[in-house]
Amino acid sequence: MTGVDLSAKRLGVLFSAIEVLAIQGNLVLALRHPENQGPLRVVVLGILESLTEILLREGVITAEFLKKMQADEEAYGSPDVARVYSEFR
Repeated sequence: MTGVDLSAKRLGVLFSAIEVLAIQGNLVLALRHPENQGPLRVVVLGILESLTEILLREGVITAEFLKKMQADEEAYGSPDVARVYSEFR
């Protein structure tokens, strides 16, 4: 590593809507893994929240879709992921 504070460094990266949707979906799958615990999980939940907000704002996903995703995550046993989705209703 370069010694740069990576938490403060912003990157100018552009993604298409489908790429953001794919990243968001893969984060959800990663968060479902039982060994995915600890402080980094909080960071990933924040990223999931940001990506979900962008997808909703841009009309890629709907509030109805988020409601279904919230129910799916509650049923799967991921209450923290379900909470991310509930924040947008």
